[in-house]
Amino acid sequence: MVRTFVRVELLEPDREPSTRFSTAMNALGFVRTIKGRKTGKALRLPDGLFLIERANAEKAFGLTKQAASTAEVEARIFCMPAGDAVRFGNLEEVDAPAT
Repeated sequence: MVRTFVRVELLEPDREPSTRFSTAMNALGFVRTIKGRKTGKALRLPDGLFLIERANAEKAFGLTKQAASTAEVEARIFCMPAGDAVRFGNLEEVDAPAT
């Protein structure tokens, strides 16, 4: 399965553009929570990091540009294709189910 992590740095760090951008990313299939492999608990990705399943880095980049355009924000975008071996050591547990 292809998974791509996208790191986004908004050039306008105000709260409202950030909220609009997150909403646009969610609408395009990006998620901010993942399911822990060992615990099965929902874990929140660090701020500015999103995950999209079944999209290569090129497609993820295009979708992120589309979200930035929709939210009317300027952003720096970094795409990282990843296999199943990606591990994070600093994720927070959340009460919501993982998506």
